[in-house]
This record gives sequence, C-alpha cells and structure tokens, in this order.
Amino acid sequence: MSDLLFQAVAGTGLAGFGLIGFVYLRRANAEATEIYRSNREELADQVADLRRELFELKIAHERLANPIRRLLSTLNGAIPPDLREEIETALLPTWRYEQGEQP
Repeated sequence: MSDLLFQAVAGTGLAGFGLIGFVYLRRANAEATEIYRSNREELADQVADLRRELFELKIAHERLANPIRRLLSTLNGAIPPDLREEIETALLPTWRYEQGEQP
C-alpha cells in the first residue's frame, strides 16, 4: 500500500512539474514570438528608411552627373584622357540607368 501511495505522490509531483514546464515553455514561446515580430517590424522599417535614402542618393547623383557631363563635353580636349576616363567611370552607373538598366 505504501508503494502505491508513493507512486501516486511521485506521479502527481511529476505531472505537476510537467505542467509547470509546459506553462513555462508556452510563455517563453510567446515572448520569443513577440520579440521576433518586433524585430521583423523594426527591420522592415530600417529597410524602408534605407530604400528612401538610396532613392535620395540616386537623385543627388543624377543632379551632379548632368552638370559634370555638360562640363566634360564643354572641355572636350582640355581634360587628360586618364582623368576623363576616371570621371566617365564614376558617371557610368547613371548612364546605365538612363539606358534602362536597373542599378
């Protein structure tokens, strides 16, 4: 009889620990899910900010590229070939974009 009582008490204790463990894991999972969601939202906001900044940089680059192109065509022979090539290489992404290629 005492063995049966001991097993019942031990079984109840193990079930209690199992229930406590289940509740703890469920709370931990809920907290981890919330952290994941908030991090995902924060990263989405950061990506949106970076896209806006990239767009602004493209506009600024374009605003600088056009006057530089006009200056290059005006000074056609006065710029050494290596410097002209370096300048044209720096403007190349803008020229590609104007030709319809995606940057």
